[in-house]
Amino acid sequence: MPTVKATYHYRDKHGDYVITASERIIEVKIVGSIGISFAQRFCKDYAAAIKKLRCPTWGYFADLSESLGETIEAQAVMVELHKHCLANGGVIDAYTAQHAFVIDQIAKSRIQGGINSDMRHHLFSSREQAISFIDKVLEKIDQSSSVQQPLNDGQRD
Repeated sequence: MPTVKATYHYRDKHGDYVITASERIIEVKIVGSIGISFAQRFCKDYAAAIKKLRCPTWGYFADLSESLGETIEAQAVMVELHKHCLANGGVIDAYTAQHAFVIDQIAKSRIQGGINSDMRHHLFSSREQAISFIDKVLEKIDQSSSVQQPLNDGQRD
């Protein structure tokens, strides 16, 4: 079990989140709807979590199975978060989500944020599968001395 380095929580009347940074993976659980102030606070806490990681490359897992999506204004903030992740060592992402609307929003945010890999390769039915995928990609990166391709690198076997 990885050592937890930091945990961030936030709740408003529409939803809540928990962000956990541990070793090389940032894990997120979002419940409910994401508005602009929620998204701004989320990004602030997420940036703080990135600073807690001590590895130059890391992965991101989001459990969005209870998320109801984000407003258009919040989506613009989340696109900037994807760009920030790419610029700060994020090399792989994985998700669990139930609603087609939420999956579509993630896919659009990833593309607008500069992540070109097919969303279907990053969507899983369980946390365990998603974390295993992230671990395998990070292991491949560790074993490789070639140039990294942030967040566009991972494809499912």
